[in-house]
Amino acid sequence: MNLEEIDEIDENTLQDQRIENDDDILKVFQKDKQNNLSNIQQIKIAENASKRFSNKTDEDIDKFIKDYKFYLTVANINTD
Repeated sequence: MNLEEIDEIDENTLQDQRIENDDDILKVFQKDKQNNLSNIQQIKIAENASKRFSNKTDEDIDKFIKDYKFYLTVANINTD
């Protein structure tokens, strides 16, 4: 085995390691993205849970129902 062949093998090994590292980095970013989506859902749940219909003249019952249904969906509350 000559030096050129060794260099080629080393370069191929390094390339394989780079690909594995890139895959690991991608997995971390995907996990972070999932965590962020979960956090956003929890924030939405908290925002909508505190709202109550007070029957004021400026409140729209249809919008309230739509928002409340969204809250139930995000909170995974089954209404069947």
